[in-house]
Amino acid sequence: MKSKKRKKQTGAKRRKSKAPEPKAAFNMVERRFNGRRFVEFPQMKGKTVEKIELFTTQEYHSIDLHFADKTYVALVIEPCFALRAAYYDATGESDTISDEWLPVHNATMNHS
Repeated sequence: MKSKKRKKQTGAKRRKSKAPEPKAAFNMVERRFNGRRFVEFPQMKGKTVEKIELFTTQEYHSIDLHFADKTYVALVIEPCFALRAAYYDATGESDTISDEWLPVHNATMNHS
């Protein structure tokens, strides 16, 4: 019995499946200055903010920044905090406060 040899196909190419590209790492940019620490999230640059929401329960606290593209960043806060918010105008030589809000205390703190 003769064995049949398989003829090579010259015109057909074999497709290689592409491996999924790894997601870009979400790195923070940290700066230190005179005992202070600044942390930036550069991947959020250019996104349009739809709303900012403070969420607090007895076990969980976060500040959520919701973007127009239906994504959001949750900044999770450890217990026992008071949040003081101010709206600044940085167009002049020095920053000036345009408006301030009353402080928000976490749900576990008792204030009379």
